[in-house]
Amino acid sequence: MRIYLGNTEFPAAPEKLEAEREGGWASAELETLGEILQHRPSRLRAVRFSGIFPGSRMGFVTAGTLLSPGEYSARMEAALSSKEPLRLVVSGGAAPFSMLAVVEKFLCWEQAGEDGDLYFTLALREYRPYGTQSVAVKVVSPDGKPVGSAGSSSGRTGSPAVPKTYTVQKGDNLWSIAKRFLGDGSRYGEIAKWNNIGNPSLIYPGQVLRLE
Repeated sequence: MRIYLGNTEFPAAPEKLEAEREGGWASAELETLGEILQHRPSRLRAVRFSGIFPGSRMGFVTAGTLLSPGEYSARMEAALSSKEPLRLVVSGGAAPFSMLAVVEKFLCWEQAGEDGDLYFTLALREYRPYGTQSVAVKVVSPDGKPVGSAGSSSGRTGSPAVPKTYTVQKGDNLWSIAKRFLGDGSRYGEIAKWNNIGNPSLIYPGQVLRLE
């Protein structure tokens, strides 16, 4: 196994590399059914591994070019503070993969009696590119009549316009409302809090909800 992050090849394969990915299922509460599962895009992959930046070339080193421990550490610190993702490549082994990633955590330390070597733990998170999308939001007056729609863009440059209130329609639930107006169904609890709703599964048609 060989591991590359950007233009840096790690000196040796770690004893263990963990690549964790959660499924795209999330629970929601419906007034008539209770708790259900809804599918959404899968969560971002998390990768963790530990290793050594040796002070001299040892038998386990596989990298063609061996940098100093200080240079490896400086590159990881730069990746940690960078605002741009890097390409993570894991080649060889039973399950090679490649993905854009950002460094979430970098821990580095020395051990007594091993002068010149640095040990490290690295935690990375998959980066999923996203562009600008056009979103149309239907605005409804307190009496339930549509008053027009607002088009806006989302992505790096802004967020969709969100109306201040929404009138509950037949078949609505807080999860679908949060998904529609806040972009994330799991934020239904925020709407419940803004409207002093003790039981998020109990809403009714005609009810006017604050969305901020």
